[in-house]
Amino acid sequence: MTFTPQSFEIIHRETVVHETFQQTPTAWEITSKPEEQAFFKNGCYWMENRSENRWMYYKYKLPLKTKDDWMLKTEIELLSKDAYGHYGLAWGFSENREVLNRFTVSADGERCLVMQFQKDHHRVFHRYQKRIVLDTQRPIELGILKISNYFYFLLNKQVIYICEAGQFANEGPYAGYYVEPDLFIRSRHFIAERLIVQPAVAEPHETLYL
Repeated sequence: MTFTPQSFEIIHRETVVHETFQQTPTAWEITSKPEEQAFFKNGCYWMENRSENRWMYYKYKLPLKTKDDWMLKTEIELLSKDAYGHYGLAWGFSENREVLNRFTVSADGERCLVMQFQKDHHRVFHRYQKRIVLDTQRPIELGILKISNYFYFLLNKQVIYICEAGQFANEGPYAGYYVEPDLFIRSRHFIAERLIVQPAVAEPHETLYL
């Protein structure tokens, strides 16, 4: 039996997306342009941002409702880098992508960032940065849980930030990958689950198990 730090017990998980990229999925973007490429090969989704100053995203429409509790989880491997670029997850945005959220790490493995922002980054509505020590030569696992009125952000299964859900955009059902210039990444899986929770009947553990 496992518990969240806010004294909620996860009693049921329903997998709504389990993408392993073994075959070419139709819901994800495939592109080859001078400024970017995205393709499927060897059971991975490969994404490269070749632009000088534009961040890229690759999205999936989640079958989740606003009231749902949920979990997103992915594994990302950094293949080449600009030391100051970020990569990770974006979520909570609509097709026009005006306001969205990101949970990313820096390519040098020294910073983790959680943010609600306008797509041009001219306005930032919520921002949290944490210094970390991360080996970016190995795949990393990012996880986001929305439980009750809180978000939990996990890096390699460790909770690094907890925040009220109202601090983040919830304009649409899209989520996916976020990639800044001069970064080349690949992912082996992307998982989304709908969660059923109830108040915990015992003291919560410090770790969330994904």
